[in-house]
Amino acid sequence: MVDEHYIDYSQLLAQLLDKDGELNETTVSFLYHLFPSDFFVRAMSLIDSNNMFIYVFERDETSAALTTSVGTEPDEVETTTETLRTSPSPPVASEQELGNAVQSSALINTLYEKPQSVLHRLIVKQEGPQSPPVCVDLRHWFCSCDEYNTLFEERMLTDEEPSLYSKATTELRAGASITDSFASMPPKGASRRYFRHDIIMCPHLLAFAILLQTTPELLTYFTHKAATVYLITIQNLDEWLKLHLNVVI
Repeated sequence: MVDEHYIDYSQLLAQLLDKDGELNETTVSFLYHLFPSDFFVRAMSLIDSNNMFIYVFERDETSAALTTSVGTEPDEVETTTETLRTSPSPPVASEQELGNAVQSSALINTLYEKPQSVLHRLIVKQEGPQSPPVCVDLRHWFCSCDEYNTLFEERMLTDEEPSLYSKATTELRAGASITDSFASMPPKGASRRYFRHDIIMCPHLLAFAILLQTTPELLTYFTHKAATVYLITIQNLDEWLKLHLNVVI
């Protein structure tokens, strides 16, 4: 039976955007106190850092398009009355731009509705030039960063009992009225499984969980409107294999 005080983290994090599609500062303040060790602040800093990459391998070369969000500085605006009178109308989006937007939206929906059907990899580029990129496996709640591995060793490998599996996961019976996808893992039979994120977490996992385990609108916001996270499709197999050698391309 599910605890009546169960916290639906996906639902809470989805409230980061208000009804106008802007960041909700009230929710941001609340979530700051929900996660320990300043994890939420550090995760949001990562999302704003332009160092987070979601790579997707696109098998069908004829239908794929490079989907990347790049922030640009606004053009300098003339303020004289004469310039305002003679300024041309805003350009109309081309068919190609509209097509790319539709493909991007479809890709985001697929990452939410059927993530297991899409080969994708989550990478954080570190600031130091000699530092290797951080690789995140959200589906199995794993991160290659030192902080995650230190916590894992301290909290999971110190005692033989109970088993590692029982310490790391929580199972919910089939039919439980829980829609939370935060820290969810591949199901075991008819049961839904979750990693005990209260035991082990890091900013990288939390940041990608905010993007990929809440609502498609949040991922769209940070990859398009804020343009601080890169969503990139790769069609070349050689380039895709480079990612498995921990090379950010």
